[in-house]
Amino acid sequence: MATKAAQERLRSMDFDRDAARDAIRGIAVPRALGRELMRLCVVRGIRYHDAFAALPELGELRRLVPEFARAINARTIMSNSIPEMSAAAEDIPYCIWHPTTATQETYRELACRYPCMIYQVARACAVAGYTDLYLEIEAQILPDVSIAEEARACGSEAIFRAIMSKPVQYRAMDDYARSINTQNPRPSLLNGDTAIRPMLDIKQEIGNPHGHESNKWNTVVGQDGDSSDDDDFSAEDAFDDLFPDKGITSNLFNITEDMNVGEASTPEEILDSILPSLDGLLTKPLPIVLPQGNKDILIREAAYNGNIDRYDRLRRPVMDTNEAACLVRGIYHCPFFAIWWRTQPLPLGSYGLWIAQAINARMIMSNDLSQLGSAPPRPHLPYLIWYPAIAQSATYMELTRRLPDMRPAVLRAAVFAKDRTLFDTMLDEFDVEPDPYVLAEAKSTDEDAQQSYFTRRLLARAEELGLQIESVSSDYAIQKWGAHLWKRNSVYSGAYNGPPRVGNWLYHFPDVVGGTEEPGIYNGVWADASAAELLASIPAEWRPKQDQSMALDYKTWPPSLGTRN
Repeated sequence: MATKAAQERLRSMDFDRDAARDAIRGIAVPRALGRELMRLCVVRGIRYHDAFAALPELGELRRLVPEFARAINARTIMSNSIPEMSAAAEDIPYCIWHPTTATQETYRELACRYPCMIYQVARACAVAGYTDLYLEIEAQILPDVSIAEEARACGSEAIFRAIMSKPVQYRAMDDYARSINTQNPRPSLLNGDTAIRPMLDIKQEIGNPHGHESNKWNTVVGQDGDSSDDDDFSAEDAFDDLFPDKGITSNLFNITEDMNVGEASTPEEILDSILPSLDGLLTKPLPIVLPQGNKDILIREAAYNGNIDRYDRLRRPVMDTNEAACLVRGIYHCPFFAIWWRTQPLPLGSYGLWIAQAINARMIMSNDLSQLGSAPPRPHLPYLIWYPAIAQSATYMELTRRLPDMRPAVLRAAVFAKDRTLFDTMLDEFDVEPDPYVLAEAKSTDEDAQQSYFTRRLLARAEELGLQIESVSSDYAIQKWGAHLWKRNSVYSGAYNGPPRVGNWLYHFPDVVGGTEEPGIYNGVWADASAAELLASIPAEWRPKQDQSMALDYKTWPPSLGTRN
């Protein structure tokens, strides 16, 4: 049984930066271990320091903290001893090759005593170059792509060739989930989904955690480890609770269970040398064996362009904001991509809402209302339903009848399409109130000082109803229609009666980006690939130098043209 003192340590949310450093250095176990960051520092210290891993107090804490137990077992193995372990996941470490590797004989004995760890042993062989041992156990495992990518990264060419010589490779080891699937692993290509050994030396500097944080010892805890009122609770504490910070960034991979924490961050250029950008593949078919590198831009490009094959192959189990925004753009512009996404589980949180809205919008614009029942979740309903395609008037009319919440969007679609019949029906039969956003759209149809039919009718109806629709940012407008300022953006990006212009900015590196800042035409979301598209197209001598950026205006750039009057 764990002592009460140990449990109290795991409930304490105090943070001491010096204590965190001491844990990283393997000097002492912090008193307060309630913060995730403090426990990560302890795991880091265990993995790097034998004496620290053997401290008696960690022997007690390991019974409460499974990651401590796994780290201690990993350190023991890497120090050429075989620990006593159960076959339970709480005891079995995933990574047993960082920061050091054991001897070949140690791994051989480990595989004999714990057959459930044979894939970890094979992976360690790829890291350490133990070809003989790998070939001994090769018949007991599937040719695994993670082991192959590890062997390639660590220079174990014989092991790499042994795996790639097989007719089919599989993904048994899952570095995202730290799991090994030996029951029904899927065939897989080499897709860059491995936390290769060089990546584990890329460290992130510990920050200063603050605010509420949950753990299994305290359901929701604050600065003092409980949820009770505190007489000393300050305005600073209140701010911290509104904007909590764990003091670390969650990495895509965490196979060592320490989030790569360190006293200082590794310079970014070192990571770039380990995982160079794969932007050279933007204009080529993907090879069967994806090169070692950073595939972020390939994932975003595939999402942006709605390329099902490339995206399904390259995607990861989790996505970031750039990828989610690019997905929205791809779904809007590619009906087949939208249909495919209807079969995929939506991610949790805001990204799932973005994607659901995009799917529904694309189906509406494709004149398919079969997926929209009488009461779909309100957050799944889009606003932009007229770009990049305009549905038939009959579709918009049926949408209006089915879902009254969509009527403001249909009114704006009618203005964008210059469909007077639909527009008049929305105003006169369905009594849709004009708002500042549809007025802004109508004004884009004005010709010089001459107001269009749509602008005149909207202003007249607003006057009848006593509505002030001339400003989108007034207190009145925000109170009545909400602070959805992105709705004021035209899909024409400010140009009248024409498509948006493609960007002409050049950077020394290609990028495909997205987010929720202005101008988020896709229900508040935007994405842009113009910089990558332009950089891929131009001659090498037109490319900017490192850390430079400029507009391709054919006056000051490219320099070969000289300055023109």
